[in-house]
Amino acid sequence: LMIEIVLILSAITLIWANHDYRWHERWIFYRLLAELCRKQMMLSPVGRTLPAFELDIFALGEAADAGRPRAAWVGWYLQAVQRQEYHQGSIAEAKQNALELGRRLARTQVDYHHARKTGAETADRRLTGWIEFFFVLTTLSLVLRLFGYLDMHQSQFSEWVESTATLFSSASAALVGLRTYGEFSLLEQQSSSMERLIRNAAAELDSFDTDIPLSSQDIASALQRLAVLMMQEVQGWVQLFSLKSIDSF
Repeated sequence: LMIEIVLILSAITLIWANHDYRWHERWIFYRLLAELCRKQMMLSPVGRTLPAFELDIFALGEAADAGRPRAAWVGWYLQAVQRQEYHQGSIAEAKQNALELGRRLARTQVDYHHARKTGAETADRRLTGWIEFFFVLTTLSLVLRLFGYLDMHQSQFSEWVESTATLFSSASAALVGLRTYGEFSLLEQQSSSMERLIRNAAAELDSFDTDIPLSSQDIASALQRLAVLMMQEVQGWVQLFSLKSIDSF
């Protein structure tokens, strides 16, 4: 009983601290800013920036919709960084650096989404297997419990089976909740789609020849398309984790 009380009080304390100090919210904002800065670093050498419309959504739209105006600092800060950045040196060096950054970022994202897709698929399959396993054990325990009721001389056995059935059903319910909260199937679908799209973008970046005149325009356009694609993914997980923050209360 004391262990249960301590665990319940600990959970309440963590929820209160997370709500009061905004740990989850700050983690989302810092992660968002880091992702946006990575994409801007790729575009700066060729004189491009992340789309202002998308930044306004981060800075104003989502903050207003969520009722949290303090979220606007992410967009404001990134726009201030963009105004301060400029490139010094030859355009040939700039486009080569931008192309290398884009290729490196694309390869990193392909590896990340491939690993996340595999991990989410494995986790979903294993959790499903354990859920079915505990469900079968619960069913068997209930059958044994029924036979215990029929035999009045096996009251101690019936109590043991009842406790076992409760334990198995609790484990099954906990795993169902974990599988639902983890959104593993959704993550697998997102990563599978993003991996395919980014592979196509990476193939396009690999096809450029920096020695061709005015190739910087084509490179800049391809890098901006890649950045917009990845920004859409960022918007998706920001919305997902924001909803998970609401679910936790």
